[in-house]
Amino acid sequence: YRRQATEVKENALNLIFGVTFLSIFIGLVVSFLTVRRVSKPIVIVAKAADSIANGDYSHRVVVKTHDEVALLAKSFNVMAESIQQSQSALEESKRFTENIVATVPSGLLTIGKNLEVLSINRSFCKLFNVTHEQVVGKTVDAVLQTIGLSQKCRDAIAERMPFRNLECLCSIPGKRELTLNLTLSGIHLAEEEEEEEEESLL
Repeated sequence: YRRQATEVKENALNLIFGVTFLSIFIGLVVSFLTVRRVSKPIVIVAKAADSIANGDYSHRVVVKTHDEVALLAKSFNVMAESIQQSQSALEESKRFTENIVATVPSGLLTIGKNLEVLSINRSFCKLFNVTHEQVVGKTVDAVLQTIGLSQKCRDAIAERMPFRNLECLCSIPGKRELTLNLTLSGIHLAEEEEEEEEESLL
């Protein structure tokens, strides 16, 4: 009887140990699968956020769950769609503005806060026989010296004080001396920033 009792006790302990081990193993597997099920969609959303941060606004999140993460993914897609539409509208507006500026009959020169030339239009190129590459990025004083603008007008531009219809002499190399009406006006890019660009019309 003692031997049988000992065997029964050992069998019971082995059974309890086996059941406990199996329960722990199943718990770990379930926990792993649950964490993976939750974390995988979050990783997908995080990768999509990185894509948008890098300028890819066409990326969309596909999540097959029906929980809070799925709601987050849906909201993320709505946000990405809104950003993409805003970006497209902004680019379209920029192209429209650039086309208008390019076709203005007056020569247009855009100057940055450090008096560097930011852009010129076609009329400016045609009037002074220059190209974008020769002008953009150079200091405005150097460009105006190249086209033979008088010292008085160059000094007026350097002061960065807006003016209208300032009569200036311009000795374009290879052409006769011209009299130009020069206008300088400021454009504030943002209210919270104290930076501005200036435009001069020749």
